[in-house]
Order: sequence, then C-alpha cells, then structure tokens
Amino acid sequence: MKKTTFLFLLIIPFLSISQVSSVVTGLSDPFDVVIQGSDAYVAEFSGNAIVRVDLTDTNPTAEDVITGINGPTSLLFDGDDVYISQVGGVITRRDASDLISNQVTIASGLVTPVSMVRIDNDLYFSEFQGGRIGRVDLTTGAVSTVINGLNFPEQIVLIGDELFIAHAGANRVSKFNVTETTPVLEDVVTGLNNPAGIHAEGSILLVTEFVTNGSIFRIDTSETSPTAIELVSNQNNPFGVSFYNDDLYFVQNGAGILSRFQGNVLSVSDQILANTITVFPNPNQGQFSIKGLQGKTINDIAIIDVTGRIVKQYRSQDNIQNVLEHTLSSGTYFLTINTLEGRFTERIIIQ
Repeated sequence: MKKTTFLFLLIIPFLSISQVSSVVTGLSDPFDVVIQGSDAYVAEFSGNAIVRVDLTDTNPTAEDVITGINGPTSLLFDGDDVYISQVGGVITRRDASDLISNQVTIASGLVTPVSMVRIDNDLYFSEFQGGRIGRVDLTTGAVSTVINGLNFPEQIVLIGDELFIAHAGANRVSKFNVTETTPVLEDVVTGLNNPAGIHAEGSILLVTEFVTNGSIFRIDTSETSPTAIELVSNQNNPFGVSFYNDDLYFVQNGAGILSRFQGNVLSVSDQILANTITVFPNPNQGQFSIKGLQGKTINDIAIIDVTGRIVKQYRSQDNIQNVLEHTLSSGTYFLTINTLEGRFTERIIIQ
C-alpha cells in the first residue's frame, strides 16, 4: 500500500519569464542537460548525439562530442565515468576523459531507461515505459527491480537516503527511502502537469513540466509540507534541468533550445525575512555570521550539504550562537531558518 505524506500543490508565482534567455538554439530533440565545470552536456534524442556547450563563451555554440548513439535520454557523470541511457534499452559507460572510445555496456534489455543515479556500487535507473525503478550491480551486472507499478516515471535524483521521482503519468513528485528492504512510495507534491525533469541542489528540487507552455517549479524537501513554487512558465516542453553559477539551465525540447533562467532560484524566502536576515561573509573561509535574528522566534536552523544531508541542526533560539561559531569544510551548503514570521534559505559557499 502506498503511503501518502503530502497531498497538495501550492503554485506561487515568483519570478518573471523575462529573465529566460536562449543559450544555444537549433538542438535536435534535447532531452537532458548535465553541467560539469563550466560545460553543459546535452543529450540530443533524435539527433543521436551528445553535444557540449561552454557556458563561459560570449556566444556559446553546441559542439558534438559523441555522435551515432541511438536515442540518448540522459547522462550521469560519476567521477571518472560517464553513464548514458538510451531509448533502445541500453545503459553504457565511458571514460570521462575520452567520451568517444572505451564504451562498455552496463545493462541491456531495459524498457526505455531515462535517468540514472549512482548509489554505492549500484546504478539506479528509471524505466519510462517499464514503469519501474531498477538497479544494476556494477560488479556483477545483475539487474533487479527496486519498486514497480509506477506510471511513466521520468527523471530521478537522490537527496540523502531518499530517491525522488518525476512521476509523469501520476502528475506528481514521489519518493522512497533507498535503505528500506521493501520501499514504500510516498507523494511529495501532487497536482503537477506531466513532471519530467528533476534536479537537486541541497534540499531544493527543480522540476520541469514536459508540456507545451510548461512550467518549472522549486520544491524545498526540508519543509514539513513541501509546496511547488513556480519559477518559470510558458516554456516549450521543458525537460532536463541543471544549475550553474546561480542560474538555472534547462532544455526546451519542443523548441530545440538550451535556455538560462537568471533569478533567485535557491534562496526563495519570505520577502520580509529576505529583507532583514543577512548571512556574511558569503563566500567565506569556513565561518560565517547571521544578522537580523534578534526579536524573531526561531523554530529551527539547519545547515544542509549538496547531497541533502543535514550537517547541523539547531532547534531553539538558545543555540544560535553555536551556528555562528560552527566551522565548515570547503564546499557548498544551504542554511535554512524557520521562524514564526516565515522561512529563510540561503546558499553558503565555503572556500
């Protein structure tokens, strides 16, 4: 029996379409976009190719890096390896330093694999037409079913021990705990329209709707009752989505475009709190301070890393000084502050 935790969708218009711009046009049926360093890699489904776009270029162009690949649906960069799923039911692995040669078949006979996540020695995948989440043992090659009976699952992403699914046919985002022997599917947010692309930054999900005039939403999974906040609307079948240098990048499948959204994507806060709370310095060398908490009733403060793991959590105002004195190793984190007045989220960069 499916356990339902969160059952509603609250669409909150937040930012304007005018902040969307085209990075590269003329792509052939783009499905997925993954950013490595300052390069965006796009899977062109009907173009049977993987192309690379240097996001630092003044006038970016799409450069073929792999051609003649049958219907690529998604990419996963994992250390020195790159995994590519294909519509014909195959997942392959290549060397990240040499994407052209040394291709190895990891799994075959799958039913439209469209997304992948590496968890320890297992490669989890979603089967769009197969209606399941499966996994491949990367040592033995054995393929098994983790959870089935899904209604056209699209892209998947991991936050902590929870695997989130853009559950297209069910018009919702679902999740389950990967540590459970018999996983139980839960609803995170319902009422979406064919959600397809999904990407995680810390506890924040970015979700696209694969429809004409589709929207892109932001969902904070650390909230007790997550809601979908609309960031972008009226896009032409937006699919794969990623994040780089404070901007949201996504492909418009129907228009053949890699697009960029410049706006406050991760730090969507109650406007009053956004105007009164400041985290400084940011970026910093490992220590930071929070200004503007005086007089506010603090429910909890959490520091979350990019995998969604809670590094530190404080549940009363008495512990605020501990936050100020907490030292973090280099990396990107998310600071969330829940107060009676609202919620504040800020991305923190430790250099």
